[in-house]
Amino acid sequence: MPSRDETRREQLRQGVIGLGEHSARKSYYPELRRRLEELERAQEELTAYRDDLERQVAARTEELRRSNEELREATRTKDQFLANMSHELRTPLNSIIGFTDLLRRGLTGPVTDEQVQQLDLVYNAGRHLLGLISDILDLAKIESGEMVPTYESFEVRDVVDEATGIVAPQAREKGLALQLEISDVPDTIVSDRQRFLQILLNLLGNAVKFTNDGSVTVTVSCPADELILEVHDTGPGIHPVFQADVWKPFHQVRPERGGKPVGTGLGLSITRELVTMLGGSVSLRSSPGEGSTFVVRLPCTPAEQPREDQS
Repeated sequence: MPSRDETRREQLRQGVIGLGEHSARKSYYPELRRRLEELERAQEELTAYRDDLERQVAARTEELRRSNEELREATRTKDQFLANMSHELRTPLNSIIGFTDLLRRGLTGPVTDEQVQQLDLVYNAGRHLLGLISDILDLAKIESGEMVPTYESFEVRDVVDEATGIVAPQAREKGLALQLEISDVPDTIVSDRQRFLQILLNLLGNAVKFTNDGSVTVTVSCPADELILEVHDTGPGIHPVFQADVWKPFHQVRPERGGKPVGTGLGLSITRELVTMLGGSVSLRSSPGEGSTFVVRLPCTPAEQPREDQS
């Protein structure tokens, strides 16, 4: 058992050690305080930076919102202008075409061969301009979302016969064989008849326009519940590099053999929009010198039947 003196010395030693440790800890207080202050300043700077960033994001978001609204308004104004102008131009143009046709056919009195040729030029130019106006009007309706499908039941063969009958005179004038192949097609399908006819006319007209010799073939089949429409021509074909461009509005691919493209460059763009609107897809297979084949796939019935008016 330690004596009282030994115990006292041990207590004094522990006290000195404790005092030393306390003194050592006190020497770190200024450093700790400095670091805490640095952390506080960093936190304040971070908070200020975050607040400033939030203000910048909010300002930029508001700027983008205003820009988008201005863009939407400009688009609406453009679409309305195009629609109004198209309607205003169609009425007098139809009169010009109608009266010119009466004159060229001699229904209002005798005309000379030279006058018939001149009237034919006016008539054809008028119809070309009317087609351009119609394409622009359709494009404006599609872009503005005003064009919606009107579903009905109709016979595919009747529409195909109607379309081929319309383009047959153009094909005969160029010496092209217009061929039709229909197999395994149901008696009727449910879709938008007018737009289906427009799709087929656009593809047929495009094929006849760019084919100088050979044939244009329309193939229609319906495996399962999908209608497949193919329009094949023996024209110059389109190089794979340029095939994506044929779907762009107002863009025309220059023929491989040179020459200026004919038309407005809207037909295929409108065709793709119409096919998409009807729930289908359209694609192109083509190689230079081997002609082109446009393939349209459409559902035989719409995915969602339109609701009947309950009123």
